[in-house]
Amino acid sequence: PREVSGAREVPAAAVDQTNGDDFYAKNTKVTAPEWTEFHIEWNERTADALPSAPMTTSTRLLPAVRVGEFDPPMFARAAKSLQQVMDGRLTINIISSELAGETLGSVERYRRTAEAMQLLRSFWTDQSVTHHGDHWRYDGLSTAPTRTRTPPPMYFGGTSEPAREVAAQHADCYLMWVEGVASIGALVAEMRERAAAHGRTLRFGLRTHVIVRDTDDEARAAAAE
Repeated sequence: PREVSGAREVPAAAVDQTNGDDFYAKNTKVTAPEWTEFHIEWNERTADALPSAPMTTSTRLLPAVRVGEFDPPMFARAAKSLQQVMDGRLTINIISSELAGETLGSVERYRRTAEAMQLLRSFWTDQSVTHHGDHWRYDGLSTAPTRTRTPPPMYFGGTSEPAREVAAQHADCYLMWVEGVASIGALVAEMRERAAAHGRTLRFGLRTHVIVRDTDDEARAAAAE
């Protein structure tokens, strides 16, 4: 993995193949971690980036995947396989991104993100996919390789107007940064209202970075840098 929240970078070979949960606990200095986030490119290197996934029993992984860098049915199939291996503990953090060398305006970028999230849900839940969109086209494509009874929840964050609307329509969980109680409360209320307008409900998550050092003083000093 390129980054594990709160952890030092370690080679894949260093994973304790008998107890991946202990590996995370030892390398993040967090007891029995429940969530570990990876920032990866979901491509042929995924097998190298997530070697410990089937070795864990309680840790849930949240790979951050870039919309501009995957083909929806291929990603849906890979995620289905990993979800099966992990016994339902996979979650997906959707990142609204551009391709290398690409420049998209915010509205167009989030329009593509919405299209991708809609397609992923279809590939996981529908019998076939017929879709003629701005970025992808499929005619009666079978979902036998991608369909699953346990589609991984899609997490998504962003505070711009297009991002909020994409989350309201397509996300399972809306991710927020830690702010004041009043600010977060207002945002949660707004997002609930937006989701309800589409006949949906949202769950909510708070993202923060944990700075881990051997002592409180060292951690505070690192945070001040």
